[in-house]
Amino acid sequence: MPTALPAVLFAVAFAAAVPPSDPVACYATIDKVVLLPDAQQPTQVELHGAFALAEGVSGSFYRAPERGVLRAKLGADADATRAQWRDLARVAGTGEVVAFGSRYESLDAKSAPWRVVAADAPAGELAPWPSGYGLTRTRGIDHGPVRHLQLLPVCLPVDLGEAVASPNRPARPVVFTATNVLSDRTDLHYVFTCTSSDGDRHASGLVSPGKGITTWTIPLALQVGEVVTWTVHVVGAAIEDAPVAVGTFTVPAKSVRAK
Repeated sequence: MPTALPAVLFAVAFAAAVPPSDPVACYATIDKVVLLPDAQQPTQVELHGAFALAEGVSGSFYRAPERGVLRAKLGADADATRAQWRDLARVAGTGEVVAFGSRYESLDAKSAPWRVVAADAPAGELAPWPSGYGLTRTRGIDHGPVRHLQLLPVCLPVDLGEAVASPNRPARPVVFTATNVLSDRTDLHYVFTCTSSDGDRHASGLVSPGKGITTWTIPLALQVGEVVTWTVHVVGAAIEDAPVAVGTFTVPAKSVRAK
């Protein structure tokens, strides 16, 4: 049976904070670690969270963080691989940004690349775990991918409200909700957008953060089966490239109340 590991203490220690020049394969915040087929002798791992993957073998370019699942199989050093997987469970759910893997290994053309996919996506061919640089905490480091992960909200389920049968506009109050970002800055505001399948687009303007979560409510005229894409990102002083969290939903069949 797959085993989801909580944030518990393991014996393997983390390395010191990683300098921005280190060629690590991935920066991430981990929500959950699933070991397969079991926690005793796992041969595969599923990491749930947000990931900024290295792009290019040299340099310090990382892709914008993506939220989803990163899957891998045992690397060449099975003991080191399993130890690192268990160390990742130590920070699961804490919001701490960690760095792991060697980009030289993860971007080796001879093996499958690391991919961030939806939780229900097929596993496909798994990349071997690149254990070369171990795991590293990033506390106190102001580095591009670390900062981006700290500024990435999480899209939460949308409250579609209740549609109203109106002679003018069958609108419903739609509530968009996102978690507050991990940054401790107090000057941040949130900007939401939503785009319907026919191209109708709305934007929120600056929204002040709530306690732990931030919401934006807007009346929308939505049709059953319509697909809506929405985004949220933060803005603040000297923030030039904050990442954008993206969510989608399909409007379900729902009762309409007369107005």
